[in-house]
Amino acid sequence: MVGLTVLIAPISMVVIVGTFLAGIVLVCLSLLTSRPLVTAIRRGA
Repeated sequence: MVGLTVLIAPISMVVIVGTFLAGIVLVCLSLLTSRPLVTAIRRGA
């Protein structure tokens, strides 16, 4: 049972971190796409 836990624990951590990072990326993308400032910056650049 200990070996099984050692295998499952890192996998669950990776899944948790992955979903957490994916959520942050989605929030950042939605903020960037909804802001007219980004289009103004792109026009200036």
